[in-house]
Amino acid sequence: MELSTTTRILFSKPINITHKNDLVKEIIKSCNINGVRSDPSHEGGVNLPLTPIWYTLNLQNKQYLIYHDSRQFRFISKDDNIIGMRCKDEINYLTDDEINSIKNSVELYITQNSF
Repeated sequence: MELSTTTRILFSKPINITHKNDLVKEIIKSCNINGVRSDPSHEGGVNLPLTPIWYTLNLQNKQYLIYHDSRQFRFISKDDNIIGMRCKDEINYLTDDEINSIKNSVELYITQNSF
C-alpha cells in the first residue's frame, strides 16, 4: 500500500456549491473504490472504509484516528465554490491510487458539465 504524501487536492476549475450533491454522486459512481459513500458533514465529500490496517501504518496525526469511523475526504470551499478536497484532521490515510481515482472522477464531472 502506497500512502499519499498529500492530504489535499485542488480542482482544475471551481464548482459551484449548488452542485455538491451531484459531484458526490459522480465520485461514488466513477471512482471505483469499494465502500465509498457520501460524507454527511456540512462540508460534504466522501468517506472510505477505515479498516484495521490503517491503525498499524505510520500516518500523520494518527492520534486522531480514535475519533474516526471512516477515512473522510471533505470538500474545500471558497466563497460559493468547491475548489478541492482535504483529508479530515490532515491524516494522510488515502493511497495515491485513491487520490488519483477521486481526482479523475472530479475532473470527469467538470468536463461533462462544462465548468
